Amino acid sequence: MFEGTSGGLLTLLAYSAISDLAGVSTAVRVSTAVGPSQGVAMLAAEPFRCVVVDLAMPTALEFLEQVQEKPELREVPVLAYQSAQPDTATADRFAALRSAYPTLELLPSLDELRERITLHLSAARPGQVPAARR
Repeated sequence: MFEGTSGGLLTLLAYSAISDLAGVSTAVRVSTAVGPSQGVAMLAAEPFRCVVVDLAMPTALEFLEQVQEKPELREVPVLAYQSAQPDTATADRFAALRSAYPTLELLPSLDELRERITLHLSAARPGQVPAARR
């Protein structure tokens, strides 16, 4: 999870998705990074099922660019939430990242994001969830 505060909207959404996972045999933990470097360090330190990024954060694209530079981290699915239309420069940066980062998904609604989080957390193995159609 990459957003500005530990109690932010996307963190709460992740906890809501976890509550639907009764019967999942492994414990699920939500970790929140408040900066690009912290997020990359967390990804490098332990395995994650998915990463949720709020594209409204000014440093979200910086985080994605840092992750994209590390091939061993690009396998972690990234669910990018975008609530508003980005400016042209931001849209161009994201498009370049998306073409080079096969596990990066853009999700425009919180309902879709919650569904994708649930799918990734309930998969038998990381990476077994097919990409969302767009």
